[in-house]
Amino acid sequence: MFACSVSMHLSAGSVTEFTQVLKQNVVPLLRKQKGFRGHIAFVLQDGTEALGISLWDSERNAEGVYDANYPERLLMRLVEGTLLVRLYYVSNTTFSRIKRLEVRESGPEETRDVRVHRITNETFRTLSP
Repeated sequence: MFACSVSMHLSAGSVTEFTQVLKQNVVPLLRKQKGFRGHIAFVLQDGTEALGISLWDSERNAEGVYDANYPERLLMRLVEGTLLVRLYYVSNTTFSRIKRLEVRESGPEETRDVRVHRITNETFRTLSP
């Protein structure tokens, strides 16, 4: 299983709209994607930063959605600066609805940080590290 994190600085006063865009646009879009397992979002109490984490059954499915920048496009007007997208291998979880994956003795190759995307309002490009 893989987790994709998206962190961002929110525009002033945009928490309510951010939450609505997630509920009405981003999450329904993610649910339609192959391999989607779940999503959770966090916002700092002062409303300046947000973090979204989506869970996927495979690296390929997670990368496909974020390589195309689908969720980010819906959020760009609410964000100041750059979105940071990172892909992680899920090594452990306590979520009861998510099946725990057995890790091979040698350890999964996917434990490295697979790709970082930096997406700005001006360029909307995907950059590899």
